[in-house]
Amino acid sequence: MKIFVSIALSQLFASCAFFRPLSPAHEFSKQLKQIEFTLAEARPLAGKIEAQAQDLYQQGFLLQEIYLKKAPECAAVLTILKEKQNEILTLGLEELERAYHEGEGLPEAPEHCYHAKELTVHPATVIVLARQTPFLPEHIDQMRLELSELESHLYMFDEDQANPTL
Repeated sequence: MKIFVSIALSQLFASCAFFRPLSPAHEFSKQLKQIEFTLAEARPLAGKIEAQAQDLYQQGFLLQEIYLKKAPECAAVLTILKEKQNEILTLGLEELERAYHEGEGLPEAPEHCYHAKELTVHPATVIVLARQTPFLPEHIDQMRLELSELESHLYMFDEDQANPTL
């Protein structure tokens, strides 16, 4: 009889545990799982953004070639970017920013050449951001900023973007 009462009481206490408030650790674990699920959903989005930025990156090199025909004094800067186009995409964000956005890894050139380099540097930054693990919401905010800055550098091309202007 004692065994039966013990089993019944343990069942009763177990069912009461269902109605207890969850521990802070359990709540934390639950939130962590939600974030992990959200990040898992964001990963394919990052892949799509990376693919689109890769296309933009390549188009940037084409625009730089057009620009170079009218501004040969930019050859040193734009040639380095072209030669290192694969290496650039393997850099960390800080190194990419320092060496290519700030221009520390580039030779001296007229100011308009630095604007032309941004046609590939900003898409490269978006690619590097898309590859970050974990992919976080602040990466999307930074990507938007990069693309907005990129758009501001397109002033050097006329409406059909076939003729660079100096």
